[in-house]
Amino acid sequence: MKLLLSKSLLLSCFLVSFSPIAPTQQEAQIVKNSVFTHLGLVTIEIKDSQKNFSTDIYFNTNASQGLDLGYDASLIGGVAPPFSVYSFLVEENDGTPMGIQSLGENELGNVTVPLGINSTETQQIEVSIKEITIPESVFVYLEDKLTGMYTLLNDENYTFFPDENMANGERFLVHFESELLDINMFKSNLPEITFNQNLKRIEVKGLVGEKQLIEILSLSGRKISFKMLNANNLSCSIDVSTLTTGIYIIVIKNFGYQRSQKVLIH
Repeated sequence: MKLLLSKSLLLSCFLVSFSPIAPTQQEAQIVKNSVFTHLGLVTIEIKDSQKNFSTDIYFNTNASQGLDLGYDASLIGGVAPPFSVYSFLVEENDGTPMGIQSLGENELGNVTVPLGINSTETQQIEVSIKEITIPESVFVYLEDKLTGMYTLLNDENYTFFPDENMANGERFLVHFESELLDINMFKSNLPEITFNQNLKRIEVKGLVGEKQLIEILSLSGRKISFKMLNANNLSCSIDVSTLTTGIYIIVIKNFGYQRSQKVLIH
């Protein structure tokens, strides 16, 4: 039996309520109701200048990192809408976008959840926490693997420009931590990207000893230039004297890592 699962899921000890109309068009297969303790909820929302969409991550004593029938729900039809945010199962992930994911007591403050974002637009997207009822001692970080940035969503929102690698959970991760992370530790390991105005060159320092691709993109995502580097290149310099004044995106790629940064060329 399949029922549409209301986003206003009542996680009491004995009651799970359902609505025939789901505001976020999510569905779940319900097998049985169980006695459990609700530990909290985090609703993550994305929005641009015109649209918004959200996904829920619950914590309770009867859930696990895999698929929990009656507690987890995919997006309706198992397909992400053109503008949407969703999670993937921590374990047993088969690529199904989850509108609701439930995790257990042991995961509260000790789990990383892949996050997918789908967008066909090129305008800036903001990620934020819409609702949070988990204990204040749990810190929710959004990791952007493309830029290397970690954002404490408890305190601030994160904005970015979309690209083609967001939908499969490879760009964004949500970390639930029991302690504050040392964000400066992550930033210190990032390559340094600067514009040398006198020489009209983009300079990149602090590269790791692997083959890397450096791309220069317009804000709309159009590839303007690129340069391949060998493993022994720990820095590089790219001539941009022919580019017009404006903001460009510098992308550094290697196997398993990608980072981007906006640079003003003038």
